[in-house]
Amino acid sequence: MATYKEQLGKLFKEVREDFGLQETDKEAFIEWAYERHTRLRRRDKEWLERKETNSSKKYLPSCQDYFRAVYEAIRTCAGIDYYTGKKLNWGITLPAEKTQQANTKKTETEDTKTRQERVTFDHINGRELQNLKFVLCSGKTNDAKNDLTQTEFLKLCQAVVDFSKAKESSSGSSGQ
Repeated sequence: MATYKEQLGKLFKEVREDFGLQETDKEAFIEWAYERHTRLRRRDKEWLERKETNSSKKYLPSCQDYFRAVYEAIRTCAGIDYYTGKKLNWGITLPAEKTQQANTKKTETEDTKTRQERVTFDHINGRELQNLKFVLCSGKTNDAKNDLTQTEFLKLCQAVVDFSKAKESSSGSSGQ
C-alpha cells in the first residue's frame, strides 16, 4: 500500500496542469496537501472540545478519513474555487505555506489580499463531521461561508443578491 505522500505524488501528476503547477512545485504541493489533513483534523478536534454538547455526540473522523476527504477535494476541484468558479491561486498558496510552516499560526504581517487569495479547504457540510467532505475555495470565499452548510450559504448569498436588487430598483439608481 502506498504511503500518503506517495499517493499525493501521483495526485500531483493528475492535477498539475489544472492547477498551473510546475514540476518544481511538486514537493511543496505534497507537503501542503499532506499537512492539510492533520491540520484540519486538529482544528476540528479543538472545535469539538470547545463545543458545549453532550460528549457522546462528539464524533471526530479518523486521520485516514481526513486524508481521503482532502485527497478527494484536490482530485475533483479542477483548479477552481468550488463556489465561484474562479481559478485558484496556487502561486500564492504554496510559497506562503512553505514560509508559514515554521509558524503554526497565521502571522499578522501577512497581507490580507494574500490570505484571501490563498487556497483553502471548506467543510461543505459545515461542521457536520459524520459526513466529512471538503471542497477547495479561496480564503475570501471560505471566510464568507464560515461554518454554514452549502445550502445555508447559498440561501444567504441569494438573500444578499435579492436585497441588493430590490434596493437598486426602489432607489432607481444603477448601483454605481
